[in-house]
Amino acid sequence: MRNRFRICEDNDRSNEHRHPSQAGERAEVDLVLENSDRKKVIAVEIKRTLAPKLGRGFTESVQTIGATKGYVVIPKGEAFPLAESVTAMSSPEFLGRF
Repeated sequence: MRNRFRICEDNDRSNEHRHPSQAGERAEVDLVLENSDRKKVIAVEIKRTLAPKLGRGFTESVQTIGATKGYVVIPKGEAFPLAESVTAMSSPEFLGRF
C-alpha cells in the first residue's frame, strides 16, 4: 500500500519550516509533506536552475522539522543526490512519486 501524504496545515508543522537562521536570515523550505502518523516528513525546495546547491537555510529547516527525506525539484533532467538524504529531481519525476 502506498503511503499517503498531506500538506501541513497552519495549525500543524507549517510554521516550523520558517525560522530565523543563525545567519540572521529567514530559513525555510517551500513545501512540507508528512504522512498521517507523522513518522515520515519530507522537505521540498523548488528551484529554477538545473544545477541546484543546498543552501544553509534548507539544511537548517530540514533539521528543525525533523525531515526524513528532502527533495529539490528542478525543471528537467535526471535525478541526482545532493546530500545523504536529499535528492534533486525533475518536477515530473517528483510528482510521479507521490
